[in-house]
Amino acid sequence: MAGIRLLTDEHVPGPFLTAIDALGYDVLRAKDEFPEGTPDRRLLEFGRATDRVVVTCDTRFAVIDGSLVTDHGGVIYTEQALLQRNPERAADAVDRIAATIPADEISGSEFYLSDWL
Repeated sequence: MAGIRLLTDEHVPGPFLTAIDALGYDVLRAKDEFPEGTPDRRLLEFGRATDRVVVTCDTRFAVIDGSLVTDHGGVIYTEQALLQRNPERAADAVDRIAATIPADEISGSEFYLSDWL
């Protein structure tokens, strides 16, 4: 579908990147754009500014200093093991999110990839 643009955090493995790229998604890797250890807040701000949904293996990515941050382009939470072992299945789940959720509702929302498998 390739209806959303993605920003992957530094822990997202290569097999998933290959699978999501094969579906035609525009993907930026945080480790190609930022130094290692860039604060999550900066990635959220960049995602918002560039209209990108952050794909992360962190469990509380949009919680900064104990507060939920909702001013972002969207966050997809997942497990690194899923992205490594079943990259095509994970990419298909991202595709389902993009096909199901209207684009104007993705911004500021959080999704758990396991709910879309």
